[in-house]
Amino acid sequence: MGEEVKAVIPESLLKRRKRNEEWELAKKQELEAAKKKKVENRKLIYTRAKQYAKEYEAQIGEEVKGVIAESLLKKNKRNQLLPELYMDNEGQGTPPFFCICLFLFPSLFTVTVQREKK
Repeated sequence: MGEEVKAVIPESLLKRRKRNEEWELAKKQELEAAKKKKVENRKLIYTRAKQYAKEYEAQIGEEVKGVIAESLLKKNKRNQLLPELYMDNEGQGTPPFFCICLFLFPSLFTVTVQREKK
């Protein structure tokens, strides 16, 4: 009873356990490296996007301001011409395409209504 019997473990099983431990360690290291690389890439992407936004804003800013000014001028010009275009009927009623224009350009309707009230 004084002697303890050691369990005999086959050598192939010991080798397999050792190999699996090495594989787990290697996999864990790869995952950590991939995670670090991903974080660095995300930071780089963020800084590049921020820089691109600044460049784009500087480049396009003046062009956009010009386009907005042009569209406002066109809208004002269109509103000035509307009474002449749509109210020259001399009491014959509204043109047949008025309904289509009403849905496409709601601002036309407000101008004609104001003109008719006078």
